[in-house]
Amino acid sequence: MCYGNHYPVVYIPKKFNFDIDKAKSQLLGKEIFHSGWTGQYSVGIVTSKHLQESSAKLMIIPVTTDEKIELHVTWQIYLDELNCIFEIDVMTGEIIRQMPTIIS
Repeated sequence: MCYGNHYPVVYIPKKFNFDIDKAKSQLLGKEIFHSGWTGQYSVGIVTSKHLQESSAKLMIIPVTTDEKIELHVTWQIYLDELNCIFEIDVMTGEIIRQMPTIIS
């Protein structure tokens, strides 16, 4: 079974403005919040230890608006101890998406 969108040509830049280390540095000092039954709560602040222990991979993420679908090449960074995944654009350094990895 196949579903979703098909994109015949996806441009991937040969050189990224944000390599993995520079992308991770965007997260240093950021406070992470999750939501639960009692509302929003802090799970901690991203430290250099969290970033050293994190894993990362390249992903292509579709971002949908009313007028268009944009495809972003991102670094997907998994912060295990903080139960969080970030997707950071390789060209702008913008955080495209933040997702918790737990359900509270």
